[in-house]
Amino acid sequence: MRASLAAIAAAAAAALVAVATTASLAHASPAADAADASAATAAATAAAAAAADTPDAAPRAPGAPAADDGDIRAYLEPGVELGATQGTFYGALQLDGGYHLGSTPFWLHGRFAQGALALIDDRTMSSDFTEARLGLEARGCALDGIACLVGGVDFGYRHEMLATRHDTDTTNLALAIARLGLDLGGKHLRLRPSIETSVHQGGWNGLGLTAGIAYTW
Repeated sequence: MRASLAAIAAAAAAALVAVATTASLAHASPAADAADASAATAAATAAAAAAADTPDAAPRAPGAPAADDGDIRAYLEPGVELGATQGTFYGALQLDGGYHLGSTPFWLHGRFAQGALALIDDRTMSSDFTEARLGLEARGCALDGIACLVGGVDFGYRHEMLATRHDTDTTNLALAIARLGLDLGGKHLRLRPSIETSVHQGGWNGLGLTAGIAYTW
């Protein structure tokens, strides 16, 4: 693209030189006319050749973000989180954020989620689901950055409280969460669905689905 623009600019400059030369030839002698015309033609030819030889930008490696996405450093993503854990179901609103760590392939990822729990076989009187986590993620992209595959691992804290007609259960967990998802869209607005699974000090803790709309800058 830059080579094409350079060629256009060079051609325009050569045309201006030719016009100016023609105007001056109108007042010159025939011998001078021929010499000046030859010089103008040679200058125009050299300018066009130099423009044609101007190389394009270096090609982007497969899977790399689009060229105009090179300055994207962070994102903020409101969304929802649904899942099942140890015989209960949870739903929450979440706020994710990410920051690209310099020239590395890794992004710092964080999330805060707040929601509720429910049981299938008993009436829930009150509940609380609170989660905070921090981790790393990496991504590989195709189609000039329109579609990306994202994988990451988070470590965090989860508070669960569930009160029924007969009992109240409170759990505080330290978790490790593995995530795999998609990152789809344009430069500033991206759809980010994902699936995740977690383990805690007592073993496997369930599955979750998340989705959000991220704003990147």
